[in-house]
Amino acid sequence: MKPINPDKWFRTAASLVLVMLALLYLAGPETAASVGWSVFTVFLLLVYLRRKHPERYMKDERTERIGAYAASYSWFATFLGVAVLYWLDYLGYAKMPGGVALAIVFALMAFTIVFFRWFFSRKGDVK
Repeated sequence: MKPINPDKWFRTAASLVLVMLALLYLAGPETAASVGWSVFTVFLLLVYLRRKHPERYMKDERTERIGAYAASYSWFATFLGVAVLYWLDYLGYAKMPGGVALAIVFALMAFTIVFFRWFFSRKGDVK
Protein backbone atom coordinates (compact mmCIF):
# COMPACT_ATOMS: atom_id res chain seq x y z
CA MET A 1 0.00 0.00 0.00
CA LYS A 2 1.40 3.31 -1.08
CA PRO A 3 0.18 6.50 0.62
CA ILE A 4 -0.81 9.53 -1.38
CA ASN A 5 1.97 12.10 -1.42
CA PRO A 6 0.48 15.03 0.57
CA ASP A 7 2.80 17.60 -0.99
CA LYS A 8 1.83 16.63 -4.53
CA TRP A 9 -1.84 16.65 -3.55
CA PHE A 10 -1.41 20.08 -1.92
CA ARG A 11 0.22 21.62 -5.01
CA THR A 12 -2.46 20.25 -7.32
CA ALA A 13 -5.34 21.34 -5.11
CA ALA A 14 -3.80 24.77 -4.52
CA SER A 15 -3.43 25.40 -8.24
CA LEU A 16 -7.06 24.36 -8.85
CA VAL A 17 -8.24 26.69 -6.07
CA LEU A 18 -6.27 29.58 -7.57
CA VAL A 19 -7.76 29.00 -11.03
CA MET A 20 -11.25 28.84 -9.53
CA LEU A 21 -10.70 32.08 -7.58
CA ALA A 22 -9.43 33.83 -10.70
CA LEU A 23 -12.57 32.80 -12.58
CA LEU A 24 -14.76 33.94 -9.69
CA TYR A 25 -12.98 37.29 -9.59
CA LEU A 26 -13.90 37.81 -13.23
CA ALA A 27 -17.56 37.18 -12.25
CA GLY A 28 -17.44 39.80 -9.51
CA PRO A 29 -15.09 40.66 -6.64
CA GLU A 30 -17.75 40.44 -3.91
CA THR A 31 -18.70 36.92 -4.99
CA ALA A 32 -15.08 35.88 -5.17
CA ALA A 33 -14.39 37.02 -1.62
CA SER A 34 -17.17 35.03 0.05
CA VAL A 35 -16.76 31.89 -2.02
CA GLY A 36 -12.99 32.16 -1.85
CA TRP A 37 -12.92 32.23 1.95
CA SER A 38 -15.24 29.22 2.11
CA VAL A 39 -13.12 27.22 -0.32
CA PHE A 40 -9.91 28.27 1.43
CA THR A 41 -11.27 27.16 4.82
CA VAL A 42 -12.33 23.75 3.50
CA PHE A 43 -9.01 23.39 1.70
CA LEU A 44 -7.04 24.08 4.88
CA LEU A 45 -9.20 21.60 6.80
CA LEU A 46 -8.53 18.90 4.21
CA VAL A 47 -4.79 19.56 4.24
CA TYR A 48 -4.77 19.36 8.04
CA LEU A 49 -6.68 16.07 8.06
CA ARG A 50 -4.47 14.53 5.37
CA ARG A 51 -1.32 15.42 7.27
CA LYS A 52 -2.67 14.35 10.67
CA HIS A 53 -4.12 10.99 9.51
CA PRO A 54 -2.23 9.87 6.37
CA GLU A 55 -3.19 6.22 6.97
CA ARG A 56 -6.83 7.04 6.19
CA TYR A 57 -5.89 8.04 2.66
CA MET A 58 -3.84 4.99 1.75
CA LYS A 59 -5.10 3.01 -1.21
CA ASP A 60 -4.88 -0.69 -1.93
CA GLU A 61 -6.12 -2.83 -4.80
CA ARG A 62 -9.50 -3.46 -3.17
CA THR A 63 -10.30 0.22 -2.62
CA GLU A 64 -9.16 1.13 -6.13
CA ARG A 65 -11.37 -1.61 -7.59
CA ILE A 66 -14.33 -0.48 -5.48
CA GLY A 67 -13.77 3.11 -6.64
CA ALA A 68 -13.64 2.06 -10.28
CA TYR A 69 -16.84 0.02 -10.01
CA ALA A 70 -18.58 2.80 -8.09
CA ALA A 71 -17.60 5.34 -10.76
CA SER A 72 -18.84 3.15 -13.61
CA TYR A 73 -22.14 2.39 -11.86
CA SER A 74 -22.54 6.08 -11.02
CA TRP A 75 -21.90 7.04 -14.63
CA PHE A 76 -24.53 4.57 -15.82
CA ALA A 77 -27.10 5.77 -13.26
CA THR A 78 -26.44 9.37 -14.31
CA PHE A 79 -26.79 8.39 -17.96
CA LEU A 80 -30.21 6.90 -17.20
CA GLY A 81 -31.14 10.01 -15.21
CA VAL A 82 -30.25 12.27 -18.13
CA ALA A 83 -32.33 10.06 -20.44
CA VAL A 84 -35.31 10.39 -18.08
CA LEU A 85 -34.86 14.19 -17.93
CA TYR A 86 -34.69 14.33 -21.71
CA TRP A 87 -37.90 12.37 -22.16
CA LEU A 88 -39.71 14.38 -19.49
CA ASP A 89 -38.77 17.53 -21.35
CA TYR A 90 -39.48 16.12 -24.81
CA LEU A 91 -42.95 14.85 -23.87
CA GLY A 92 -43.79 18.11 -22.09
CA TYR A 93 -44.18 16.72 -18.58
CA ALA A 94 -41.48 18.95 -17.10
CA LYS A 95 -40.10 22.17 -18.53
CA MET A 96 -36.99 23.23 -16.69
CA PRO A 97 -34.19 25.70 -17.33
CA GLY A 98 -30.74 24.42 -18.15
CA GLY A 99 -29.33 25.38 -14.76
CA VAL A 100 -31.92 23.27 -12.95
CA ALA A 101 -31.23 20.29 -15.19
CA LEU A 102 -27.48 20.63 -14.60
CA ALA A 103 -28.05 20.86 -10.84
CA ILE A 104 -30.14 17.66 -10.94
CA VAL A 105 -27.46 15.86 -12.94
CA PHE A 106 -24.68 17.08 -10.63
CA ALA A 107 -26.61 16.04 -7.51
CA LEU A 108 -27.38 12.65 -9.07
CA MET A 109 -23.71 12.09 -9.88
CA ALA A 110 -22.56 13.05 -6.39
CA PHE A 111 -25.23 10.97 -4.63
CA THR A 112 -24.78 7.85 -6.74
CA ILE A 113 -20.99 7.69 -6.45
CA VAL A 114 -21.17 8.02 -2.67
CA PHE A 115 -23.95 5.43 -2.54
CA PHE A 116 -22.14 2.91 -4.74
CA ARG A 117 -18.85 3.33 -2.84
CA TRP A 118 -20.73 2.66 0.40
CA PHE A 119 -22.62 -0.27 -1.14
CA PHE A 120 -19.53 -1.98 -2.56
CA SER A 121 -17.51 -1.34 0.61
CA ARG A 122 -20.18 -3.14 2.65
CA LYS A 123 -20.13 -6.07 0.23
CA GLY A 124 -16.43 -6.50 0.92
CA ASP A 125 -15.15 -6.81 -2.64
CA VAL A 126 -16.31 -6.58 -6.23
CA LYS A 127 -15.52 -9.07 -8.94
